[in-house]
Amino acid sequence: SYEEASRARQEMVEKANLADRRAQALAGEMEEARALLDSAERGKRQTEAELGEARGAVNDMATINSKANAEKRTLEGSVHTMQAEIDDVLSQAKNSEEKAKKAMVDAA
Repeated sequence: SYEEASRARQEMVEKANLADRRAQALAGEMEEARALLDSAERGKRQTEAELGEARGAVNDMATINSKANAEKRTLEGSVHTMQAEIDDVLSQAKNSEEKAKKAMVDAA
């Protein structure tokens, strides 16, 4: 009958409207998801750039530290050499002093 056909048509229109609203909602969610993905990718690139800079800084500090350690070893070697030279000079001075005392005793 006409009423049944009209009712069926109305139901189809309502279902079509509902499907359309769902499609619009999904399209909105899709757009939001794309924006979030873009933002996440920008954040990732930024983080990777910062990581690269941090690695460079760590490498620079390792080089500086290595050079400083080499200089420290050189200075420690120099100090050790100077201490040995000072000990030698003191020993020579003591021997000279003893010889001088002995000479004065012998001269007296």
